[in-house]
Amino acid sequence: LKPETLCGHIRYDLKRGKGKVVAGDFNARFGQGLALWNGMSVGSLATPSAFLKRSSGVSASSSFSGIYALRGVAADVTFGRIRFAPLMAFKHGRKSASLLPAANVSYFGRHGQAGITHYAEFSITSERTSIPDMKTSADFAVCLHGTDLFAECAYDWASGSSAALAGAAFPVAEDMRMAAMIRFYPPGYSPHRSAAARSATKCTNEHSVSLSGEAALGGWLDLNGKEGFGSSVRRATCTFSLDAACFPEAKEGEDPRDIQLKANTEWTVMLTKAFRLKSKVSERIRTWGQPFRTEIRTDVTYMSDPWIATVRLDAVCSEGFGFLSYLEGGYKTSKIAFYMRQGTFFVDNWDDRIYSYERDAPGSFSVPAYYGRGVWASFNVSWRFARWGRMYARAGLLTYPFMQKKKPGKAELKLQFIFDV
Repeated sequence: LKPETLCGHIRYDLKRGKGKVVAGDFNARFGQGLALWNGMSVGSLATPSAFLKRSSGVSASSSFSGIYALRGVAADVTFGRIRFAPLMAFKHGRKSASLLPAANVSYFGRHGQAGITHYAEFSITSERTSIPDMKTSADFAVCLHGTDLFAECAYDWASGSSAALAGAAFPVAEDMRMAAMIRFYPPGYSPHRSAAARSATKCTNEHSVSLSGEAALGGWLDLNGKEGFGSSVRRATCTFSLDAACFPEAKEGEDPRDIQLKANTEWTVMLTKAFRLKSKVSERIRTWGQPFRTEIRTDVTYMSDPWIATVRLDAVCSEGFGFLSYLEGGYKTSKIAFYMRQGTFFVDNWDDRIYSYERDAPGSFSVPAYYGRGVWASFNVSWRFARWGRMYARAGLLTYPFMQKKKPGKAELKLQFIFDV
């Protein structure tokens, strides 16, 4: 059978670390994501460290499908403290094609960086050429005495609207850190090619403010079987976050606007050197759809390098009641790692669906929404068979044996090779 998608790239690193050139599939991520940030962005604003995006500039894409990658030629070259990153991406179909020229110029100083990004998409058909999407943005991020300050503003030339965000992450005590952010995404601003601060929203039709804090409690504990950096952790950590959003254009109905409030807290406690307990409670209140959604999640993890095992219990109450549970075991060394997961779920209403992150190959993200009454199993393995190559494989099976109305299942098999030459 002919493959549905093909992806790959060729990368050439310039001498003395002055930059790189990539031809094929690549990622372009600049600023805080308001203008040009391709690829799936998985994140919430649950911890202070999640507020500031770390832009990677131009990087080669190793996605299994290449669905999120840009395709073309890109480079980033450093001249002293200045980085220049031009790119040209293209996409073609049966009746149309598009070209995406873009460029970023960034200055890297002692305490931070500042940059300007611009791109324009040219849509080409047999009848005419148009520019459906074009944005320009300016951003900065600095660290002053342990406080991170960041902001970005962008202008959408197609709609004539501007979007902006600004935030800070700062210490409030020796073992406590907080972060705050405000975001202004007008309804007319196009979210195309941008990445919102919260993965559950888009960079449009949202005025919001977020606050998060993280504290460490107790002394340090050496992990069982670990040595060197990362071999010890605090006995307990606590995080909390609050997010309030106003949507100028209503999500549903004829109301002039909608409002949403989200709050969650998470505790991580090391019971022993090998056992960890993690509990999370979240609440969402909104003025459309189901007004309330409460979720309680608990993970018990056994860690004794190179072995790991986790039991998860996850319950949601919204329109009705949803429940999910799984058991996962794994083994990881520098050359090989494998994980096996077996789970079950009982979710009768779509509004009670439960999301669960699934392990996958690099560049591929899998966060399915479990709905219905079923079971699933998955197996993931990665193997570095040489210094220049690594293999990834994933097999999964999802069935619905507990439903009165038949629902088709899903079988999945992935095989991915990455070669460094």
